[in-house]
This record gives sequence, structure tokens and C-alpha cells, in this order.
Amino acid sequence: NVGITVAQGGLVTGRTAITAGVMSGTSSNSVQVALDNSGTIRATSGPALATGSGGNFLSITNRAGGSIGGISGIVTTLLNEGVIDGGSNSAVASGSNTMLFGSATSITNSGSILSAGAGATVSSATNYWNDITNSGTIANRGTGSAIAGTYGAVTNSAGGLITAAAGNTITRTSSL
Repeated sequence: NVGITVAQGGLVTGRTAITAGVMSGTSSNSVQVALDNSGTIRATSGPALATGSGGNFLSITNRAGGSIGGISGIVTTLLNEGVIDGGSNSAVASGSNTMLFGSATSITNSGSILSAGAGATVSSATNYWNDITNSGTIANRGTGSAIAGTYGAVTNSAGGLITAAAGNTITRTSSL
């Protein structure tokens, strides 16, 4: 397991800022990352956080004032009090089509999760469950849905806003 902390005023940037994955040539077959962010994490191309072979984000905490430029991959727990903005891509694209049925992401949002594209702002892979509790904003300013996937529960608390400018607000293909 790896713990990463980005303090207020800190900046992590790169093609992909942080990739959770096993490096070739190592004896490990998995890596779990716990991320605590109060700074800025952004990518020059695609999502700021991504998972590679054998990797996952066990937890991502994005604190008030923290900013993440999109997340793609396997995430177990996401707590957002800041801003996650995927730009023209999904802000949170969780799961993997190769994962076993029943894999899940728990998302608690009191900040802003935003995108402006054709893909959903919060999307999950086939056979993947997203449990979302929102008291902040989840919005797609483009043509996509705000939330999309196969399975999941959505709780929109008092003061919470889930909106899509042109697409369906919530799209589930199996169970909600």
C-alpha cells in the first residue's frame, strides 16, 4: 500500500499526474493507493489520476480547496469536498469492464464534480456499482449525462444539485 498526501498549495502535474499500477520488473502483483489531496493535481493529457495494471485507489480524499483534473480507473472510496473537473472527459470514470460483478465505488460529494463533454460526469463500467451520496454539485455542461452506469444508488441530500445541460441527468441500464 502507498499513501500520498498533497498539501494545500502543493502541485502534482504530468501527462497523467498519478498512476496507481504495478511497475514492470517488480515482484508485486498489486498496489493500492490512498490519496489525501488539499492541493492541485492535474494532467497535461487525459485524467489526472488513473489506474494501471494491478493498481487501484483504495481511497481518494479531495479536501475543500483541493482540485483534481479527472479520475479514471478503479476507486473504492471517493470523498470530495473540493473540485474534480474532467473537462471534456468524465470527471470520475470508475471501474473496469474486466472486473468481477459486484465491484463498487462509494462516492460522497459535498464539493463539485464537473465535466463538459459527451461522456457522463460520473460513469461506471459494466457490472460495476457506484453508490453516490451528494450534497454538493454533480454537473455536465456538455451533451452527456451527469451520472451513468449499470448499477448504483444515488442519494441527493438537501442542497445537492445533479444536473445535465443536454443529456439525461441520471442514466442507469439495470438497477437504481
